[in-house]
Amino acid sequence: MLLTWPPPLEQMIRFIAYNSLIGRAPRTVRQYVSGIAFHCKINNIEDITQKFIVRKLLNGLDKSSLRVDNRLPITFDLLGKLVSILPAICISKYEETLFKSMFLTAYFGFFRLSELVLSKSPDVQHAISVDNVSIVSDMLQIFVQSSKTDQTGKGALVQISSVGGEFCPVMAVKQFQLVRPSLPGPFYCHFSGQPVSRYQFNAVLKKALSALGLAKTNIKSHSFRIGAATEAALAGLSDTEIKGLGRWQSSAFKSYIRIPVNKIIFLRIAVPRKVIWIVGSSIIKWAAYHARVNHIGGSQLDLQRHNASLFWQGKGGMRWYQVYNRIHHLLKFEDRPHILILHCGGNDIAQVPVLLLRRKILRTIQILKHEMPDVTFVWSQILPRQKWRNEISHQAMEKARKRLNSYIATKVIALGGGYIRYPEITDSSTGLFRDDGVHLSHMGNELFLYRLQQAVQAFLKDNASVSPLVGEDGPWLRN
Repeated sequence: MLLTWPPPLEQMIRFIAYNSLIGRAPRTVRQYVSGIAFHCKINNIEDITQKFIVRKLLNGLDKSSLRVDNRLPITFDLLGKLVSILPAICISKYEETLFKSMFLTAYFGFFRLSELVLSKSPDVQHAISVDNVSIVSDMLQIFVQSSKTDQTGKGALVQISSVGGEFCPVMAVKQFQLVRPSLPGPFYCHFSGQPVSRYQFNAVLKKALSALGLAKTNIKSHSFRIGAATEAALAGLSDTEIKGLGRWQSSAFKSYIRIPVNKIIFLRIAVPRKVIWIVGSSIIKWAAYHARVNHIGGSQLDLQRHNASLFWQGKGGMRWYQVYNRIHHLLKFEDRPHILILHCGGNDIAQVPVLLLRRKILRTIQILKHEMPDVTFVWSQILPRQKWRNEISHQAMEKARKRLNSYIATKVIALGGGYIRYPEITDSSTGLFRDDGVHLSHMGNELFLYRLQQAVQAFLKDNASVSPLVGEDGPWLRN
């Protein structure tokens, strides 16, 4: 058949009908029609695509499409679990660091996979290169030279702030930069220098999901971007803000926000969540990890039902003198919490005289309370240990720990705060500690989290000041 320009109207109608019959997406058909329109305009001939019947056919194609994007979002909780499972599925520490950085960057940067890894087509490459990545004052900056919606190559600068904790994208990229070979080309590459492919990214994601028992769920690589948009909407960001973060050029981003209708209604009428910070040493760090990976209630301990939101901030080896600066650092990025749970001081016993230590702890809490009078402070009991650093008399160390807990708890309660006890965890407990006699085992973490869960509920619902009360047993989570 002889091709003429502009195409006859009848051919245009048949072309659209044919694409519809073979199941092409409305967006794909519109792209084809746009190509025809461009050719007509650039050659200064009649644009047949603007005919009334053509526009109506395209609109009808949109309405009749039965395609449903049922890909699920990757939530922040699931993101944490995916990253935490990487050591078990990656073949080396390098690969673990590589994919941890990729997962966190994909989520926090609203990235399309084509912007992170090489495409099959050598003519269409959007993957970020090593020269496009920099970190300035704890701000990750990634220049995307081109993307799916930026065919002219204008580029866009993606800025990702540090969020702290073990799932901080800035820290993950820093760690990857330390081990990445000094080679030009795509930023994300294997130790050999070979760029990460789309297939490899999807394979690792599939393994991680399978290890978490989620192999049959419809979670794909684009679920990072979908999850980021959904979480942004849940956090109350405006359409304009979400559109900018994801570099969308149209309202297509709205289809990425997967909030059930009943959830949207709840968000409109709900009171603000009670934000609870849990700041402390490695006990908190490992409890947070255990909650994300093993606990039935996840990292939020199933306390969403009480309108609570937990923010874990654990740091290995934390000493008390670091607490004040740590909290002020967090306040640069986060709003004040409603409740601040402090679990620190165990690493200071035997390092600082107990009388001096309790004065330092009390003074810090008093200063913080003066600075944040609307915040409820909670003292989380320093746990016993089966072995204390530099101990001469284990009995004396335990006696000092108990006296310190009792003194600080009394003072914190007098300030309108609370006290969390862990009566099941004793230095003579069997199976609750790891081999080092300091950190908690799987069962120890379960008991710790259950008592923490019970206490937060008691503080929120019952206005309690001490939890658990002497002799108070489970079940600990009430409806």
